[in-house]
Amino acid sequence: MPAIPTDLLDRIRRIEDTVRQIAGRVNIRPALDQVIDGLVRIGSGGTLRVDSSSGNQGLLFGDIFFPYQDGSPQRGLLARDDQATLALGIYAPGAASAGQPGADVQRLWIRDTNGTIVMTTDRVGGLDTPWLAHGWGRLRSDEWSSTTNSSFDGLYTSTSPRQHPRITARVGLGCFGDAHGELRITANGSPVGNVVVNNSGGTTWIDYITADVSSVPIHTEMHLTLEARRTSGSGKVSAAVFGSWGSGTP
Repeated sequence: MPAIPTDLLDRIRRIEDTVRQIAGRVNIRPALDQVIDGLVRIGSGGTLRVDSSSGNQGLLFGDIFFPYQDGSPQRGLLARDDQATLALGIYAPGAASAGQPGADVQRLWIRDTNGTIVMTTDRVGGLDTPWLAHGWGRLRSDEWSSTTNSSFDGLYTSTSPRQHPRITARVGLGCFGDAHGELRITANGSPVGNVVVNNSGGTTWIDYITADVSSVPIHTEMHLTLEARRTSGSGKVSAAVFGSWGSGTP
C-alpha cells in the first residue's frame, strides 16, 4: 500500500468539517417574525396586509384596491377596528366617485365606531370636517358691555374643557370721553396673556390677546373671563370679544 502523506489526511478532515457546517447552516432558517435593523421594502406595487385572528382585514398598506378614475392602482392606507369597521384611511374616492371634483385627490379620513366620518382633510387643503363655528360680535362700541371701575371688572365669560395649550382671542376696547383703559383675560381666576392698552380717549382699538393656558389641567373645565378697567379719565370703557380659538405651542 502506497504511503499517504499525513497532511493530506488533515486536509480531508478539514473538508469534511466544512461540509458538515455548510449542511447544518442550510437547515437553519432565520426568524421571520422580526426585523432587528434596517429597511423592509415591498416593491413593485405590493401591499402589506395584517388580518385579525378571525381573518378580518385589519391593516392594508400599499395597493388598497381602490383604483383611480382611469383604472390605475392607488397606493394608500386603510385601518379597521376589531369589528372590521373602517376607522382610518388615506385614500381618494377614485373610480367610486368618477366625475366628481377631487375624486382622485387623496385625503385623510377618520371614522367613529359606527363608521360615521368625524374628520376629513379637504381636497384643496386644510380641514373639511368637522365644521367649526365662527364667533360674531357687535361693532358699535357704545353697545358693548362697559365699566367705570378702576380695578378689573369681568364683562364676558366662557367655559369649556381645556384642550389646547394656548388660546387667542380677537377683542375690542373702547374708551369714551377722556377715559383710558386696559383689557385682559383670566383663566380660572389667574391673568393670562398680554394686556390690551388704549391710552387714546374717544377711540376704539381692535387687537388680539394670546395666552398660555397650559396651567389648567387638560380636559378640566376652563373658565375664561374678559376683564376691563378704566385707568384714567371720567368716561367709561367698553369691551367686546369677537371670537377665540385654541392652538398648539409655537
